[in-house]
Amino acid sequence: ESRDYQVASTGIIFNLGLTYHLIGKITSNTAYLQSALRFYQVTTTVIQQQKDGYGYDEILEMALMNNIGQLFAEFSDIKSSQRCFGLLSQTLRMIDPVRLSSCDADGFALNILSHESQAMAAAA
Repeated sequence: ESRDYQVASTGIIFNLGLTYHLIGKITSNTAYLQSALRFYQVTTTVIQQQKDGYGYDEILEMALMNNIGQLFAEFSDIKSSQRCFGLLSQTLRMIDPVRLSSCDADGFALNILSHESQAMAAAA
């Protein structure tokens, strides 16, 4: 039963991060974006604890890598952003295709390519 609460908490914390992320993007409010990053990082910590057991959701972890990577790019932390999108790319190549819809896979792939091209342009 305590594991059920942990799984539910993970979803709630992620959704708080997503809410702050979206509000921060719409309003261009850096404080909201920083709060979103903190919520995402807490969610990542909880997911790491679940990784070998009940409640682990690799698609949620992929969404976290994607969103954290976007925030690092927003904060001009290109190295951290590249690390997130690199992990996302590795996971995307290894995940069982049955677990991920083609629409979600395409969205992740597009974000990976988009951020790789931005990093290359910034390095030029």
